[in-house]
Amino acid sequence: MRTCLTLGAALVVCASAVAAEPDWLSQPTLTPRRKEAPPGRETKGAGRIPDGPNLLVNGNFEKGRSVQPGGWSLLDRLTTTWSGGGPSGKGKCLRIDTDVYLDEWKKSERIRAAGGNPLTQKTPTKGNKYDTVAGTHGIHVYSHPIDVKRDEYYMLSVAMRGPSTEMFFPKVFVKGYRHINAEWREVWRGPLHCRTNPEQWREFTWRSPKCPGKLGAQRVKVIIYAYWPPGVYQIDDVKFWRVDPKSHRARPGPARPKNLTPLPDSSTGHEPVDAAGGEPVRY
Repeated sequence: MRTCLTLGAALVVCASAVAAEPDWLSQPTLTPRRKEAPPGRETKGAGRIPDGPNLLVNGNFEKGRSVQPGGWSLLDRLTTTWSGGGPSGKGKCLRIDTDVYLDEWKKSERIRAAGGNPLTQKTPTKGNKYDTVAGTHGIHVYSHPIDVKRDEYYMLSVAMRGPSTEMFFPKVFVKGYRHINAEWREVWRGPLHCRTNPEQWREFTWRSPKCPGKLGAQRVKVIIYAYWPPGVYQIDDVKFWRVDPKSHRARPGPARPKNLTPLPDSSTGHEPVDAAGGEPVRY
């Protein structure tokens, strides 16, 4: 019972961390409670909505200087690093390690904020690991902002490898922001839930296009988030592209009967969505 309560408390902290955007928002925003969305569709090729030009800068993590990939938020070199590898076994990818003590990560961040060299070697963890980054804060990596228009629809896909459980797995958020009272405030979010495997790369895709502009978003960011279970996650080939909503391949599929269980990763079906998809964010 104590273990369950401890992990539950850790998840509350993780949820609050997801809501806060320190580089865009002055204070957290609140999202209405809703049932957990089904996992993103694992892409198998057939029935895939064709890719358009990738609107992300350096979505394949191939460009950058020294230890920093271009187009993404500053990596801390302890939990986030730019490493070799990828689905093809070549090139570069993003590596996130959540099996790092929270206190050690905070210490490294304080050193970096003071202008010093951050820590690059972690202390091996032990015990229940609820005191790691995985069990508390989690790790976010942000893309550059992308301007969106009111009536445009978009798709998101990502290749990933790493640990996951039935309840916990990495996510990729597209968060929509609107300029309100001289601040960029979060007004929309579209999550992609990735049930990863540590032994093989998998590609995950939104089950249907989404239109963040329908709910007021003027620009979006793609945010990669990993937390529990503790371990190493590799991310590559992040794609965010514009689609034609009139195409029959781009339309959301019919709503599924309520008595059916969630679709498995390998399904090519669709989740029920509204006109915009995603979630509105209320203040």
